[in-house]
Amino acid sequence: MDKIHDTFVSDLAAENSRVSLLESIAGELNALNYVNTDAVNNHLQGVKDTFTNLQAKCEDRKTRIQDAIAAQQSLDSRRLDYAKKAAVRIAQDISFFFNVCSKFSMRLLNLYVPYFP
Repeated sequence: MDKIHDTFVSDLAAENSRVSLLESIAGELNALNYVNTDAVNNHLQGVKDTFTNLQAKCEDRKTRIQDAIAAQQSLDSRRLDYAKKAAVRIAQDISFFFNVCSKFSMRLLNLYVPYFP
């Protein structure tokens, strides 16, 4: 997800150069006293507002992606710690089980050994 967002950010940077080009064209039209200067300026302002809004949302999304990645890493770390503790506990349980079984087997053998010559 982070790589996709980085691709989007690079595309957004390319669009930034296009908005700058529109601003320079609008400036030239203003300098030449173009008849519909107000319409061009209003349209340019709409484009700039939309682009600014898009940049803000892009930054917000980047923050949310980073927070999600951090949360996922935290969960992965906790799962790994839990698995390590569970593995130790399972090893202890298995060791205990074999100790109990071996003691029980030895007792059984001690009971039956006198009957075997």
